[in-house]
Amino acid sequence: MSFTPDEIEDLKQLFIANNGVLLTELEQRFKKIDQHLETFEQKFDDLSDSVQEAIDTSNDASGQQLADHEQRITKFEQATAS
Repeated sequence: MSFTPDEIEDLKQLFIANNGVLLTELEQRFKKIDQHLETFEQKFDDLSDSVQEAIDTSNDASGQQLADHEQRITKFEQATAS
């Protein structure tokens, strides 16, 4: 089976056109995927911020409790030494 130069050129154009359509479809799908990823990224960032805030709050409360215990121990030591 042999093709004429015109038939070969027609086939090239057909392949180029089909590849263009496929490329456009892929780009559209990737845009949708990117949008979903951006949504997940934002949710992850929000969750990360909430966790960090909870850790900071917990650390502050623990630090305050530790300071209170230190004061109480110091008072007991002074009372015992007297």
